[in-house]
Amino acid sequence: MDREIAGVIARWEAVRLLVRAQFARGRPVEAAGSSASRGRGGPVGGAGEGADGSPRMFAAFAGDELSLVANVAATQGCRELAFAERCVRRLPEAVVALAQGVLDVGRVAALDRFTVNLADGHAREVLGPVLGNGGGRRTHRAFGAAVSRRVAKVDPDGADRRRRKAEKKRGVALHPEADGMGRLSALLPAEQALAAFTRIDELAKQADDQVDDQGNAQTGGQGNGQADGRRGDQRDGRGDAEGREKRSLAQRRADVLFDLLMGRDRGRVNVEMQVIVPFETLMGLAQHPGEVPGYGPIPAEIVREMAADVGCTWRRVLTAPKRGQVLDVGDRRFPSAPLARYVRARNTTCVFPTCDLPATSCDLDHTRGSARGGRTEPGNLGPQCRAHHRLKHQADRMPAGAGKRWDLRQPEPGHFVWTTPEEQVYHVYPETYADF
Repeated sequence: MDREIAGVIARWEAVRLLVRAQFARGRPVEAAGSSASRGRGGPVGGAGEGADGSPRMFAAFAGDELSLVANVAATQGCRELAFAERCVRRLPEAVVALAQGVLDVGRVAALDRFTVNLADGHAREVLGPVLGNGGGRRTHRAFGAAVSRRVAKVDPDGADRRRRKAEKKRGVALHPEADGMGRLSALLPAEQALAAFTRIDELAKQADDQVDDQGNAQTGGQGNGQADGRRGDQRDGRGDAEGREKRSLAQRRADVLFDLLMGRDRGRVNVEMQVIVPFETLMGLAQHPGEVPGYGPIPAEIVREMAADVGCTWRRVLTAPKRGQVLDVGDRRFPSAPLARYVRARNTTCVFPTCDLPATSCDLDHTRGSARGGRTEPGNLGPQCRAHHRLKHQADRMPAGAGKRWDLRQPEPGHFVWTTPEEQVYHVYPETYADF
């Protein structure tokens, strides 16, 4: 039933895109030199430009007119009208697929976002394999990463140009939220955003007042007693015997970010991240992108800059030129650091079919438990987030014949087969980086 409802919604979303594009065509761009042709100015764009810097194909205030009908802010009306016009003009096959229920509006938006700086012909080259694959990956995050890889493949020479254009949109924004909260967000070059988040994450994990996202107490590492104690004392009184509130990792990340921005010393941590690098790219023989496991592609030029930086904190993992495979490593009772890096490079997110948590934030689980003879080797390991790790082990603990249960197998290294209690089967395959 849910799938049928989603199909109906998708058809009406396609109709809305067509209607808005038709409206945009009825409001042509003003003649050059007219007062209206100079655009709105300010944050919405200059003459002939939309809010995102892309060419504006309709009258400067047509989006404002739409906003009155749609009951949204004027800036949002401009963005939504530009989105509809671009999709119908540049990605008509995607609009048809939306009407047919092959794509949802979130995937159409991802296609538009990742192809907005491509020539129209290249944009359609990106779209073809997506439609040929029945709509692509299961989650929006994985879908976006796959589209980004395809963009780099169809126009590798334009990657640096697109990056420079995209960097002009960097910025920081504040959005009000309910109940006295606010959301602070930053749009940054990928390597800067990843480095900043990883540092925040590592500092947050040093705190000694840890709980998981379900509120269960965890043992911690080193803490910053003054800062952590102060945050706990300012809360609502719930906490441990010392009066400190037990904070989840997400809460500790938020506190670390605030402390860093306010100039409070949270100490230093060594930050290491993996970047999967095609051999040809590292040697300067090709423009294939690198990839950060669990995040997605980054331009070849950035990869080479990091490789040349002696102070760089990124760990590089080379892939073979032909099939894009990562080399194997040895066996231990607990995964060695090289083996852990290999498994997380092979499967870049939690191996549950619809979970996008990066592998670097997941547990490494034995598909067949050690107590049942499972070995610590690539073909018996996979990253699982804490929730899906528990799901798998709860199923393992159920006695045979106890009724419906989840089942997980790994018939080949990196290929995971999940069977639900209703005996629906889902496959998850390893990243091969072949699109490099």
